[in-house]
Amino acid sequence: MGEMTRWQHECLFAAGGLLDRLRPLGVTEEREIERLCQEEIAAWRARPTMVVESSLQEPLRHARNAIREHLPLTGANRWKNPKTKKYEHIALKYLNFSLEEWQRINTDSEERFAQRIRSQQRIDDPDAVVCLSEDLLRRPEWYNLALGVTINTGRRSTEVLKTGVFSPKTAYTLWFKGQLKTKEYDLEAYEIPTLVPADLVLAAIARLRQLLDCSQMSNDAVSQRFGPVMRQMADQHLRDLIPKKDEGQNLYTHLSRSIYGRLCVLYHCPPAVFDLQYMAHILGHYWYFREQDEKKRANLDSTLHYMDYVIGDGHGNLDGRRGIWLGTKPGVEVLDAFRKEWEEMTQPPVIRTGHSGKKKEPMGEQHPVRPKKRSILNCLPQQKTLFDAEMERRSLAHQHELVGALLNEAAWYRQMDAELSPLSEALQASTPLGTLRSLIAVYQGEKQDVAVSTHLQQRWGVSLDQIDALFEKAVEDGYKEPLKYFEGTLEKRESYKAGAQKRAQKYQQTDFTLLPYSQLEHIRMPEAAQERVRRIVLTIMRHNERAQPRDRWYINAGLIYQLKTIRHELINAYLKEHEEEIKNHHRQLGIEPRYNRKMESIREMITIPEEPLP
Repeated sequence: MGEMTRWQHECLFAAGGLLDRLRPLGVTEEREIERLCQEEIAAWRARPTMVVESSLQEPLRHARNAIREHLPLTGANRWKNPKTKKYEHIALKYLNFSLEEWQRINTDSEERFAQRIRSQQRIDDPDAVVCLSEDLLRRPEWYNLALGVTINTGRRSTEVLKTGVFSPKTAYTLWFKGQLKTKEYDLEAYEIPTLVPADLVLAAIARLRQLLDCSQMSNDAVSQRFGPVMRQMADQHLRDLIPKKDEGQNLYTHLSRSIYGRLCVLYHCPPAVFDLQYMAHILGHYWYFREQDEKKRANLDSTLHYMDYVIGDGHGNLDGRRGIWLGTKPGVEVLDAFRKEWEEMTQPPVIRTGHSGKKKEPMGEQHPVRPKKRSILNCLPQQKTLFDAEMERRSLAHQHELVGALLNEAAWYRQMDAELSPLSEALQASTPLGTLRSLIAVYQGEKQDVAVSTHLQQRWGVSLDQIDALFEKAVEDGYKEPLKYFEGTLEKRESYKAGAQKRAQKYQQTDFTLLPYSQLEHIRMPEAAQERVRRIVLTIMRHNERAQPRDRWYINAGLIYQLKTIRHELINAYLKEHEEEIKNHHRQLGIEPRYNRKMESIREMITIPEEPLP
């Protein structure tokens, strides 16, 4: 459900608005109240945005809530609603739709629901989306980090950048608080799943908020400034993995409505849990299911977005699997909110037996009963002691977690045993551990290679393997005698040095500050490069002095290198020499490093002039 629009707020609360006109009226002016309510609904219908009947539901809900909250009930203005048997303001009797109008609205909603189902889009390679999200979380740019966090948490852009409070819960879940668009509810922190390890998501959030501090910005400002960039990045990164519903929409909006939820259903949702209920919970809509007020419950529109995307199998069919990581991927656990359903599903029912303990013969319908909670182990006391000690060592809370880990380790052991078995006879070892020890001894016994490699490492900082790999690369490139190839390379280098000395003699008397920039670019001399850096810095400074604040640039080595490719050591030498001058320039114009986070390249805004600069 959306927030009240600005136009409706003005119609209701402005001087002379609907609330002002209704406030002095009561039951004795019932006809006037009816007229005002009908005129208000007619005004809604006349708006250009009300293209379908169902669009009227939101303004009706907001207007009725405003009357309940801002017009106190008195004996003069109340009436008893025959349906609820409760008193309410007489205006609520007329600020409503007729039975025929409600039927048209519901029909319209059902048609839109059917259309939405017909236009569902499939995510045919969900694993690729997960891999992309992990890659984004490891990148340095704020917009890539933010998109990676969104894919893994399903949160809105402002929640990711500012209001969201994320804290660890399990290896693949987080606590989340700070949801927007829930002003009627003070939501406690709730558990959400992630598609990659949760600590990777938390680390990315920490780096993101260091790069982009939005704490002093309003929520609207954050959304308006950074939302377009994030939408553009989502389309750019996901367009080959996730189809758009239509060209007029962006994929970022669907990340926090349907795509994240669908991925979590596939990987995390227990099979016994209804998929829409699971999505509602992890997207922060779980309070709809607990709401007793029918007007505040999720209507059909609230779940329409969940249906926009489904998981496909790559062959045009739906993939209806749920919770495929549960019990198979180490560290993945069921959300606390659905643990009961998971435990009921994983513990099969038992059949009632008689007092003797023997199973009764089937007589009519059998009645499964849930077994009492007890240990999943059936072992000797000393084995149970070892099991409990191992659980404590690993800081595990549930027996099934350790059983799963031990099964995984057993699988690894069998794999290592299979790899080592072919070597056991040659090494005269009777066990896999003995084979491994023999291999280590062989490795440690190769004294000569180790000695040579140590000498090379100590004297030249390279290993024998590195030299061997370098020679192999030379042979692969067509040089059959690698040593002669490298000797020839050194000779060429000496020739290059001689050429540099000749150039230095040629330009010994040249004043580089007087040369045109196009000529300066082709002179391979440190002094010429220094002059190029000087002109670039002066050009940026003059641009900053004329430009609006948002178009200014913070001068540093990376920015200069983007504008013109010059060796970093030459750039850094000039910046160090003129450090105070550049600092004063930044201070006078209020320029900070964040000014360089623009969508436009500096090459699009600044051109180095051809003529010399004083």
